[in-house]
Amino acid sequence: MSDHNLLEETVDAIESAKKTIADIVYIGTEGACCSWTAFALMADREYDSGFGSQNVLGDLRIIFADHSFLCRREYDGSEWWEYVSLPEIPPVGERLERVFI
Repeated sequence: MSDHNLLEETVDAIESAKKTIADIVYIGTEGACCSWTAFALMADREYDSGFGSQNVLGDLRIIFADHSFLCRREYDGSEWWEYVSLPEIPPVGERLERVFI
């Protein structure tokens, strides 16, 4: 069994993304959200993040002010946070002449 505390895992994921709780603008799913305080109360418990069945909402997101975000990932019941950042806009190069091969 692979026990993890969701709140501790989340704080670690936020720090790994070089963000802070103050950077958060949204925590929730597509249809519902909550404050950091409410999330912390709900998330402060152990769960089995190992293979088996999923425990944490799969569509849970933490969105930061710069529009990067943490999203839940799952494979065969194993669960984790994944940080997604927006790609950098490349410098303007040559004019794009076609979009088909």
